Amino acid sequence: GIDTDPELKYPKGAGRVAFSNQQSYIAAISARFVQLQHGDIDKRVEVKPYVLDDQLCDECAGARCGGKFAPFFCAN
Repeated sequence: GIDTDPELKYPKGAGRVAFSNQQSYIAAISARFVQLQHGDIDKRVEVKPYVLDDQLCDECAGARCGGKFAPFFCAN
């Protein structure tokens, strides 16, 4: 399994990003990698979506899965 932080319930070494719009989100997921630059730091990072606990599907809001939560995300 994935080694997660017990308090945050996120994979260790992961960061969390919020996008201002869906278009930016789709572009980042589609590219799979983004280049981050801050001062002298220039780093290429992989973008992987991670679904939070107790989150319903964004597409059907649970209608097609009997209201079960969506524990996985398919990047394809």
